[in-house]
Amino acid sequence: DLRRYCRWCLFIQAGAVLAYALARPDLIAWWMVFGLTLRNAAIFAPTVAILLWPVATSAAAVISMVTGVAAGFWWNALTDFSPTVFYGGVNPMYLGTAVSVLLLVFISLCENRTISIKLNSAGGAWGWLGVVAAAAFAILAVTAAPFLKTFGILGLDLLLASLGVFMAAIAWVHEGPPRAGNERLQIPRQDGG
Repeated sequence: DLRRYCRWCLFIQAGAVLAYALARPDLIAWWMVFGLTLRNAAIFAPTVAILLWPVATSAAAVISMVTGVAAGFWWNALTDFSPTVFYGGVNPMYLGTAVSVLLLVFISLCENRTISIKLNSAGGAWGWLGVVAAAAFAILAVTAAPFLKTFGILGLDLLLASLGVFMAAIAWVHEGPPRAGNERLQIPRQDGG
C-alpha cells in the first residue's frame, strides 16, 4: 500500500532528523538548508506533475529529482556548505527546485512524440499567464539582480520564472495517443485497478 509506505518513510525521516539534531546541534542550520533543498527539489515538480500534468513521464520525474537535488547540493558546496551565505545570493533550495521543474518539463516534452499543444484549451489563459510571469520574472532577474540579491530574493525570482514555464506547459501541452514504452506518472488506485 503506497500510503502506508509514505507514512513509514515520513516517520523514518522525522526520526533521522531528530537523531541528527540531537547528535549535532551545531549543524542544525545546515541540515535545514539541505533538508529544504532536498524536499523541494525532489518532491515539488513530480508531485504537481502527478496531480495536474499527465504528459510528465517517470523518467523525467526521476532525472529531475536527482538533478535538482544535486544542483542544490552543489550550489551549497560552492560556499563550503554555509547555512547562511549562499553563492550569488541564491538559496540552494530555490536553485534546486527551479532546475527540477525545468528539467521535468524539458525531458517530458522530449520523450513524448504524441503531444498536442492547445493554446485555446479550457485552461489556455493560465498558459498565457505562465508565459507572462516567466518572462517578467526572467527580465526582473536580469535587470535587477543586484537589488534582488540585497534582499536575498534573486533565487525566488528565478524559481518563479521556472514555475511560469511549468504553468504554461501544464495548461497548453496535452497527451496524444499513448506510445509504446512511454510510461506515464500514475497514482495507483486503492482497489488494485
